[in-house]
Amino acid sequence: MSRLPSVVLLFLLILQSPTSADDSNPFFAFCMDTHDSQKRSLMEQAEMLHDLGFDGAGHLWLDNLKERIETLDEFDLRLFQVYLRVSLDPEGEPYDPRLGESLPLLKDRDVTLALLITGLPPSDPNGDSRAVEIVREIADMASEFGVRVVLYPHFGDWMEKVEDSVRIAKKVDRPNVGSMFNLSHWLKVDSEENLERMLTEAAPHLFAVSLNGAD
Repeated sequence: MSRLPSVVLLFLLILQSPTSADDSNPFFAFCMDTHDSQKRSLMEQAEMLHDLGFDGAGHLWLDNLKERIETLDEFDLRLFQVYLRVSLDPEGEPYDPRLGESLPLLKDRDVTLALLITGLPPSDPNGDSRAVEIVREIADMASEFGVRVVLYPHFGDWMEKVEDSVRIAKKVDRPNVGSMFNLSHWLKVDSEENLERMLTEAAPHLFAVSLNGAD
């Protein structure tokens, strides 16, 4: 069995600044919208997470967002992330136009929007300027409701690598924009010998870490 997840977690804890050393690191589930083999209702999922001791959940896309919030509230659980697709394709909508009406639901709930960015070949720097423009627009909208934006590297997407998300976060230059490390997607595009260098670069920008789901 690989020890890599434990190594990643230990390294991230070491990288924490003294001022953040006492901060809690809540543990939440996500991708249940599409990966729940039992096809539970949102209420059933909330009850299950409560019984298992999770702190809350993430939510894919904007469909049924209000119901997700209400069912988590029912069990004193927190909504941590809402995932949103962003496209750099100039021929289509850059993101779900329902975002504007959805953000008020997240007001002061300490939720992050996790952006998956597609529309060009992976890591193509020609997409940087358009990505920065869109992310700034979303970040400025989100900041009015106390919502942060995390850039989610996903295998096969334009924003495929952690380095891509860090690069864009730096260029966007908004206090509510950061990066996310997902072990499973990182393992598909990088190797263990680069782990320390990558995490050292990413750590100041990390808003969230996912260690589960890697085989």
